[in-house]
Amino acid sequence: MSEVKVTSTWRIPEFMVKVKENLRDKLILVGVFVQGEAVSRCVVGSYPQGSGRVGGRLRGSITYATENERSGVRPEGQPAASSGDGLQNNAPELSVRIGSNVEYAPYVELGIGGNAPNAMFLRGAVEENLDRIKQLLNLEASS
Repeated sequence: MSEVKVTSTWRIPEFMVKVKENLRDKLILVGVFVQGEAVSRCVVGSYPQGSGRVGGRLRGSITYATENERSGVRPEGQPAASSGDGLQNNAPELSVRIGSNVEYAPYVELGIGGNAPNAMFLRGAVEENLDRIKQLLNLEASS
């Protein structure tokens, strides 16, 4: 009579690492997508010819970061970073943060000050693309 021995080894830690990596990859896709949408919606200042000023600083500063990555995104409650500085997204869970480190970004987003229109380039990029974001995260079946 022969004997068959079946051994099962659960590899929960390895499985969870793969799940986290998969989700992080999806969050990067969302970050790239929303960043592109925000850039395309961002207004660019125009200045008189010969003034030496060029628009596009805000548009060029829009970036994204997944958890614990350095980026130019300004976390809530933190002082604005100077141009080129990076701040960490210190979120405790998997997340993606999309934004700008330009000090006047909130004023343009909300239309505060001067005669600036309410641009909503960040919120609009998310709110008007929720279905696409859900698809990128595989939260909803594609149509």
